[in-house]
Amino acid sequence: MLRTRLFVAAVLAAALAAGSAHAVFDATSFAPLKAALEFHRDTDFTGTLTKTLKAQKAAVTKSLALIAKPATTPAKDIATALKVLKLLLKPYAGEFVVAQGKTATIGEVYGTLAAALTATIQTQRDALSARTPDLPESAGTRVHGLVGKADAALTAAADTGLPLKTRLAKLAVAAKLVAAGTKIADKASGGSGGAGLRATVDGTQLSDSGAQSEFYSGDNSLQIYGSFTLPGGVREAVYLLVKGVTGPGTYQLTAMNSAGNFQHVVTSPLSSTIYNLVPDSGSVTVQILQTGATKRVKATFSYSATHPMAGTKVITSGTHDVSGANVYTYTTNGF
Repeated sequence: MLRTRLFVAAVLAAALAAGSAHAVFDATSFAPLKAALEFHRDTDFTGTLTKTLKAQKAAVTKSLALIAKPATTPAKDIATALKVLKLLLKPYAGEFVVAQGKTATIGEVYGTLAAALTATIQTQRDALSARTPDLPESAGTRVHGLVGKADAALTAAADTGLPLKTRLAKLAVAAKLVAAGTKIADKASGGSGGAGLRATVDGTQLSDSGAQSEFYSGDNSLQIYGSFTLPGGVREAVYLLVKGVTGPGTYQLTAMNSAGNFQHVVTSPLSSTIYNLVPDSGSVTVQILQTGATKRVKATFSYSATHPMAGTKVITSGTHDVSGANVYTYTTNGF
């Protein structure tokens, strides 16, 4: 019983601490599985090993090595999950048998991972489907067909009555279909999100690795967001939220109508520094604001952000241009 409690504690701790950018693409979803394997590695293989334990040790060692390899897309994470599953199924067959009273076995942890990966591809599928009405008819028809095929694969991937190997294989099919549809949509629309976000931070020019906007029609609040991936496992991000944006124009970043920050995150070991927006330090100039069937936000911005210990960040020459699936609209208030 003590060993089971220790196993569960290790899995939960890893899920809370996940954040490394040096392993699989979605480190958070893989964290419980990684913790389960590390628990077996650290507790099971001491002294003289039986044939079974030797097989388990080899499977755990190879699996952890696969999980540690960098990946750049959810599709590659699915491939990793399949490879690891094939390594573990035979030596840990008993842990993939669902039985009442069993807690946090490898099989159950793997089921959670499969569900998380499925949710990720479902989100990509939904974003692709939302772009279809804005595409030329020919491209829209092709994308619609691929989305339909992806739906069938996703349904199978979410079926907990199917073997995990089958579910992950179906999920891999869905990921390929969504990727193919996204490629068609990008080509037809000239890209999924405009030029993205660019900014100069303390004199250094940065280009985003992910940008988006949100518009809240309840109080006409516009959000601008972009993140930057830097060497050494460092991520930085620009975040602004401006209230009362009714169309093109310049909006001052005051204490009454704005919120924002600049984020500096080190992924290993995990730490973060949040620089808060200095009121009246800059502005946002909205050039294009389209929030109907066709979605696009284009703007320029500048501001300063401060931290009581780390000092001040000066953000200048900011440009933001996103469209389609990278613009989210809500009928609620942003503030």
